[in-house]
Amino acid sequence: SRGLGDVYKRQLINLSHRLVNNISEQAELSFILPLSSNTWSLIAHNDYDIRNKRILEQLLGFEYHSCCYRLRFAFQRLIDDDQLTNAVANIDYDNGLILEFQFFGLGGTGKQFDKLLDDTIDGYEQWQATYR
Repeated sequence: SRGLGDVYKRQLINLSHRLVNNISEQAELSFILPLSSNTWSLIAHNDYDIRNKRILEQLLGFEYHSCCYRLRFAFQRLIDDDQLTNAVANIDYDNGLILEFQFFGLGGTGKQFDKLLDDTIDGYEQWQATYR
């Protein structure tokens, strides 16, 4: 059994601010927060364009992890690629639901969810290697 202290050790939190080519100013918040000792985690990522006052990318999901399998579910929202360079009033977003079920030792549905988290949450690969 693991105590509450272990839950806090296993969290991953990122907060960043960046200026991209003096054109775009962005703020980013991402985290993985364990909700219980070693089973449920909350996963989130938000990338915000400060100058144009718009969300660029959002991800919110949950992961259940046991000794034999892992279940992950997330909602993702992305700004359309053609609107990234333009400040438009009516923003179109691509929305999607992601579901992954994986039996350990038998493979799974692929590594798309891991790649998504690695691309959006700084330090995810190291966190995954340490705590999973």
